[in-house]
Amino acid sequence: MRRVLFAAVVAVLGFALAAAQEPKPAQPPAPQPKAVPAQPAQPLPIRVAGVTPARMAQLEEEVETLDAHRDVKRAYVRTAEQTPHKGRECGSTFTKKTQSDIQRERVQ
Repeated sequence: MRRVLFAAVVAVLGFALAAAQEPKPAQPPAPQPKAVPAQPAQPLPIRVAGVTPARMAQLEEEVETLDAHRDVKRAYVRTAEQTPHKGRECGSTFTKKTQSDIQRERVQ
């Protein structure tokens, strides 16, 4: 079995080596393309999207809804900026306790 496998490997390598050493026929040089004068760039034609009137009305309504959401978010931010922050007085859990706060709570 080993001899058969060895013979097959030698045969494959021999054919590969022989094919690599064969000279390739010379090909004629490729013809040079003729120089074409540059043309000015043409603007692309404007494509009109095939939007039906019903779809256009739906899109306009969606834009109005998004504008309203944006206005509401801006109002929330404006209100938050104008309202003084009371911290733990209003039950907020977002404020961190300092070391002195913890000591005061222990004393009380």
